[in-house]
Order: sequence, then structure tokens, then C-alpha cells
Amino acid sequence: MLNGEFGGPSGKDAYDRSRAEALDEFADGLKHLLGANEYSTQRLTHLGLNLPHECDMPPRLAQALSGGTQLTTLMAYVRLDRAGVAEPLSRLRSLKDLLVSFCEQPLLAPLLSPLTALTSLRLGSTSCELPAAALTGLHSLANLSATYSTLSVSTLAQLSSLTGLCAQALILSDDDRQALQTAPHRCDWRLPAKLEDVYLEEQAADVLGAMRGSPAHVAKWEMHLTAGQAFLDLQGVLSEDDFLVTLTERGEAGLASCMEFLAGRMSRDSEIYLDLHCYPILPVGGLAEAGPGWRNHTPWLSPLARAGVPELILEHLALSEEDFGAVASNAQLRKLQVYETCRYPWRALLQLAEAPALEKLGVDIDKWCGEEQVGPFAPPPDAASVLATLLAGTPPRLSVELRYYEQALSEETEAEVWAWYEAAQEAVEEAGADLDRLSLHGG
Repeated sequence: MLNGEFGGPSGKDAYDRSRAEALDEFADGLKHLLGANEYSTQRLTHLGLNLPHECDMPPRLAQALSGGTQLTTLMAYVRLDRAGVAEPLSRLRSLKDLLVSFCEQPLLAPLLSPLTALTSLRLGSTSCELPAAALTGLHSLANLSATYSTLSVSTLAQLSSLTGLCAQALILSDDDRQALQTAPHRCDWRLPAKLEDVYLEEQAADVLGAMRGSPAHVAKWEMHLTAGQAFLDLQGVLSEDDFLVTLTERGEAGLASCMEFLAGRMSRDSEIYLDLHCYPILPVGGLAEAGPGWRNHTPWLSPLARAGVPELILEHLALSEEDFGAVASNAQLRKLQVYETCRYPWRALLQLAEAPALEKLGVDIDKWCGEEQVGPFAPPPDAASVLATLLAGTPPRLSVELRYYEQALSEETEAEVWAWYEAAQEAVEEAGADLDRLSLHGG
């Protein structure tokens, strides 16, 4: 790893001059190291380049690097955002593993398209839609990490060797959406056949549904599923910071399509974090149609259960007993977390006693601690009995973890929480359940 350290006189102008001179000297030294001369190191195949504060790469340094045509690995902790730096680096045709801290979108295609030997590409904080011209010629690319960038489904389909993907999201490009509207029968976007590991930071659910025709094969999926504004309907204002938001018919269909896509694709270590919006989402029809035997989220939660999601996190959802029943029908569900931003009747958790494989249930109880957690502590009257029933089930496999945000609580309220918990433990013990399977944690 080569580190460029820039010191020198104080004052911005003097510092900038000193920095530029140091970079020039650094570039000259690197050129001698890599070039065809008595000081060169022709056997050097791995190079790490670390400039202070991941600063911009000067063209002179890029030119110096271009002499390293024998390099197979380059880890460049620098920013590529100037004209004149992509073309010199694109001469490193032997590269198999490339990392850059940041690259402006217009530079990606001229930088990457000639590097056809690449098997691993890491793009740091690059934030853009990754252009097809930059990637589709990389037929050996096995691992792509671009956590802050999006990738179109049509581009993904052309990365035939890809085994690992880390991205902000898969998207439908403008061309993809146009194709869906004009010739949907031709939109046969398929996942790479070798794909084994997928991480998506903020994935719109409807996009995955567009690929449900792809042949199913098992991979590890970790993703945060969201819903776009077109999926939601603002029906009213409940308070200054609380709104009545419902799922639209289109949103319900999009979520169901997404869950159908997931069926048969998830390994045992997959995890879905479901957070559709910043307010608890009611089912289609809203308050007017919600309730026992009425509209609920089961039209898409049931396909989610059939998909066999092994680990599920729920946030910002208004859930009914029927909804929890749908979740419980998932024969593969081992871990479930229900965040405090969900709204549901506490006894709805009893439905989870029917979940055949559920081993761990995490539940936030911050809502019991009053508005903004300032008290008074007011758990549901049946809180302890519901826990006792859940934990007394046979076979004894389920563990329940109750959580609260301790930094927001007063000492008095936190003391009430723990006093209630001791009483709940007694109820659980009286039901014949193992107390080791119930826990309370502040975080």
C-alpha cells in the first residue's frame, strides 16, 4: 500500500502548492516504480494507493499508473472525477480486481469497458445509475459492489458470470419502462444463472416482480424492501407528525408480484427488511375497510409466506390478526422482528404460535412507554398472558426478546418497565415455560 502524505507550509495557497508538488513527486516515483527502467518492479501485480482524505486523482498520477500494465489488482482510495484520468487507467488491461473510492458517472464507461479481464469491481461511494456501456462487456465479472449506485434489470441480465452483487437497488431504466409499456412480452429479464449472493440497500418491490419470469435458483438475498409513492395513498392527517397512509390496489399487486418472484430463490440465511414508508401503512381501503374479516395485507403477506422468507423484519405497517396468521403460515420462517413503528393488537402475536419453524421473535415495546417515551408505562392488559401462551407452546423452541430504547426513558419509567417484566416472568413460569426463552433489553 502506497500512502501519499502531504505536509508543508500553513495557509491555504501555500498548502495547495505544497500538496500539488507532493503529488507530482509521488507520481514521478510511481512512474519509476512501474515503468520500464532500472528502478521498475515488473513483478509487481498488486498495488494499493491511498491518498489523504481520498482526494481527487490528478491526471499526472493517472498517467504514472498507466505504466503498470502487469497489475492484476489495484485498490485506489482516490476520487476519479476529472477529465483525463479514465483513459490512462483503462490501459491496465490485466486488472482482475479493481477498487476505486468514487467515480463520476461519465467516466465509468471509458474507464471500465476496456478492462475486460475484471472479475471483481468495487466502486466505493459512487452514486449513480451504472451505465450499461460500462459493464456489459465485462464477461468475466463475478463480483460487483456499488452500495450507493443503482443497476437496471436489463444490464444485470447481461452480467452472465456474476455471483455476488451489492447495490443500492435494481431499477427499471427509462428504456426498460418503455419496453414494458410497448412490448411487455419481450421483457424477459433474467437473473445471472450463477448469482449466489445479493444485497440491496433500498429496493422498490415492483421492480423485482418484473423479473419473476426468470428461472428460479437459490441465492442469499439481503434487502430492504420499500414502496414507491405510486403504491401509497395519503388519506388524511391524524396529527402534526402522523398521517393516514394506505396501500393502493397497484401497490398491493406490486408487492404480491415481488413476493412471487422471491419464491424458490432464498437460501436459509436470506433476510428481508420490509419498510414501505415512514408511517404505518394501512391495507387497501384504509380505515373504512380494515378490520376482522375485512381488507388486510394478506393478499401480499400470504405470497411472502409461500416464498419461504427465513428472516423477516417488519416496520411501518398496520397489521391485523389475519396478517400475523399469514406470516405464521411461512413454514421456513425462523426469525421475526416487529419494530415499534408497526401498529397491531397485541394479542395478534398469538397467531405466531402456529409458525412451525419460528425460533426467535423480537418485539419493540417503546409504545408502552407513553408519548415520546416519557411515561406513564402502560402495557396492554393481556401482555403477560400472551407471552406466557406463546412460550408455553410445544415443542418448546420459540424465544421472545422484548426491546426498548433506554436512553429516551426516565429512571422512573425504566423502573416500571422492569417491574412489569418481573411480573411477566412469573406468569410465564406459571404457564410451565422456560424463563430462559424470555428476555428484555434496553438499547
